[in-house]
Amino acid sequence: MNHWTRLLNILDELFAPNGRKRSRISKKLQGFDHKTGEHIVRIEYRVKLPNEPISLIRQANDRLASG
Repeated sequence: MNHWTRLLNILDELFAPNGRKRSRISKKLQGFDHKTGEHIVRIEYRVKLPNEPISLIRQANDRLASG
């Protein structure tokens, strides 16, 4: 089991503990912040849950976009 698989399993336990259908993780951005001296890695976690209404997903996406 590699590190990405371990991270995916941890995220599944946090966000989709019961009956996850499909999930995936991908690295979206990697860089260096010269101001703070920190490495930055932005990841995206996606999970498709069974029987979740589409309207609920749209509401969550709208909140994320506006926040």
